[in-house]
Amino acid sequence: MKLFDFLKKEFELTDNSVLVFNNNRIIYCNKSALNLYECGFNDIKGKTLIDLSPRYQENGELSSVLLKQFWMKFRTGISRQFKWVGTKYINADFIYMQISLDHIEFDNNKYILGIITNLSQQDNQLISSKNVISNPYTGLAIFKEKSLELLECNDHFINILGFKNKREALKKAQDHLQVSCDFLNDIISSILKKSGKLENVELLTNKVNGENIWIRKSIYQHRHKHLLECVITDITKQKNAESLLQESKIQNKILIQNIPSIFWIMEPTGYFKFISDRLEHVLGYNNKNIERIKETWKNKIHSDDLDNLLDKISCAFVRKQKIDIDFRVLTANGTWIWLNSVAEISEDRKCSQLLYGLSTDISKKKRFEDKLVFAMMNAEERERTRLSQDLHDGVSPILAATKLYTQSLTQINTSENQKELLGKIEKTLDEAMQSLSEISAKISPHILQNLGLSAALQSFMSSISSRSNIEHTISSNINENLNKNIETLVYRVCVELIFNTIKYANANKIRIRIIEKNNNLLIEFKHDGVGFCIREVLKKSKGMGLRNVYNRINAVDGSVNFISENKQGLKVIINIPL
Repeated sequence: MKLFDFLKKEFELTDNSVLVFNNNRIIYCNKSALNLYECGFNDIKGKTLIDLSPRYQENGELSSVLLKQFWMKFRTGISRQFKWVGTKYINADFIYMQISLDHIEFDNNKYILGIITNLSQQDNQLISSKNVISNPYTGLAIFKEKSLELLECNDHFINILGFKNKREALKKAQDHLQVSCDFLNDIISSILKKSGKLENVELLTNKVNGENIWIRKSIYQHRHKHLLECVITDITKQKNAESLLQESKIQNKILIQNIPSIFWIMEPTGYFKFISDRLEHVLGYNNKNIERIKETWKNKIHSDDLDNLLDKISCAFVRKQKIDIDFRVLTANGTWIWLNSVAEISEDRKCSQLLYGLSTDISKKKRFEDKLVFAMMNAEERERTRLSQDLHDGVSPILAATKLYTQSLTQINTSENQKELLGKIEKTLDEAMQSLSEISAKISPHILQNLGLSAALQSFMSSISSRSNIEHTISSNINENLNKNIETLVYRVCVELIFNTIKYANANKIRIRIIEKNNNLLIEFKHDGVGFCIREVLKKSKGMGLRNVYNRINAVDGSVNFISENKQGLKVIINIPL
């Protein structure tokens, strides 16, 4: 018995519509299936299910893609049933159906049996109200090519164009499309003749009530050439979002152009995807050089800094660590400047990892730090020289006298003389301890670290007041967050001014005011002693103390002003930016 005879015997008289497939192509269908598709056997013999279906299914997916998924589920045993929208052969009316698949064997060959249940008889709408499609913005419709007469459509085609119901759509869609899509009559016909399709045309049209909407339209030549298959999608929200995004991009571009830092985006390959025009202002490279620098940027980094920078970038991409690093970069004029770069990983809309960063010129800050370090080193060296001199001139003679007194003890027999010498030894030791205490306060003001600037100055003035008999007043409003380097520098400057006052001014009162205001530190030092002309003093060798004050304040970009009227008293005003 031949295969066709076997199939005819088994399925010809059944009420169900039957299709038999071999390699996904139809090799047999019974009379019920021919009646369902309204065609003869030769019309569909050798065709696939796609040939008898619209381009899109009810869920908005391509029929070809969805059918592959169904075949895969059937072959792996996951599912034997699926719902499908087919089309009649002659007039392309839609058929809403359920297909049940099974295997049959004949002469040791396997074939696929498809039994069709016509659901269109249960619900004559194209899309059943019980099966709402997952994409509510996709509309499907069939038109006559020349007249644009609407033959069939789904609910979402009706909703997108604003028709009240299917009856109104069938009646008015032709006039509406001719008004809103004039290009159809002139362009589509010629394009369809060449390629059979016109895909993803975006146009601004309007609903029946006049409301403007954006739609994406795709038109395909049906297998019956007098029909057109149309798919429309409402993309109004998308277009509005794109418009907002474009406005946001413009605003971001303006923001990026105005910030003082270079904004950049780096890909995982190590190449820059974007560098802002600020590069020209900071490094001097013009727009023509930017594209080249995106690939050759490593050649512009100082060799001592490059390996550390590359390690930071690698850790950012691999471990998603944030970057905060200082490094040197070669400018267009051949000089080196310092940049600070902060960056972190983020993902774009394609889920690709990108490194977003800002690079800021910190050369001035680096020069300030270098000056500060240099000034501190010079100050330390001067303190060592002063320490040596203080020990030599102050403590050494006292200790030498103590030694002589001690040696004399062995040569004196009377207890009264010994008692007198012991009193002198005790007195010289007290003087030595006092001198060492003063020297210690000059070298390492521990109270400065523990209690702050105001307390340290009060302690220092108290330690010398017994010897100088100078009255002092110290006032301050600074908080605990003052930079420790600045605090130490101010302490040293004030000590320098106090020593000069004691040594040269013959003053009775000293007043020190320290005020923190508007990110500036203001120091006012006054005494009522003998004043002087600053220019004359700086010319002489004894002006080294004042030069130390100038050097220290200049190192932190501050200013010093000495005021002495008629050489009566002195007022020193110091301003240090914080």
